[in-house]
Amino acid sequence: MQVVSRTAVEAAIGDVCRTLTLDGYVARYEVQAETLRFDVEAGSGACEDCLSPKPVLHRMLDQALQRAGIGLQVQISYPGEGARPRNRGTA
Repeated sequence: MQVVSRTAVEAAIGDVCRTLTLDGYVARYEVQAETLRFDVEAGSGACEDCLSPKPVLHRMLDQALQRAGIGLQVQISYPGEGARPRNRGTA
């Protein structure tokens, strides 16, 4: 089992989180075992047309993690879909 620091994950996916923030969304995430649980919440005034389809966001996160040498599976939840990870992403 790979041990991944929160700092390494934040550095790897920080650009994705910042982009979501610019579009009015909040990214929350946590690492559970070997999975990155990534939850996207709509803020007030969120640009609905700006939110990429899940497969696109999944690919962006997966590629960012791979570039950083982090081998985590990615699970994404979009607004209204489910449980929220406790930790708020960097933005």
